[in-house]
Amino acid sequence: MNSSKPYQSGNAWEDCAEYDGVKNGWFVGSQDWMPSAGLCNSEVLEIRWCKHFAGQVSGVKPLSTGRTLSILVSGEFQIVVAGERHTLRQPGDYVIWGSKLQHSWVALEDSVCCTVRWKEEK
Repeated sequence: MNSSKPYQSGNAWEDCAEYDGVKNGWFVGSQDWMPSAGLCNSEVLEIRWCKHFAGQVSGVKPLSTGRTLSILVSGEFQIVVAGERHTLRQPGDYVIWGSKLQHSWVALEDSVCCTVRWKEEK
């Protein structure tokens, strides 16, 4: 990205596909691989656009930091937060949770999810 521009544009379907694997779909935030300058770098907000294949299972994730919102774009996806199952079936279905909660997920069908994470105000 040319950091002299006051904007950045792209396509999540295309741009984030290259992030799967090494970057795991995160394209806004402050992960180690992100340039330290640029509009996609943020200490308070992270955004992930990720494709999951049917049957893919995450295992238990570390305790969450901040608030997390996962929105189903396509497919069928299940998220377990604090032991409670939430099945996302229609585009736009979402789950939101706060700090210090464990979660896991399973893709019931090939799915695309957009996840937004932000720091909670103190």
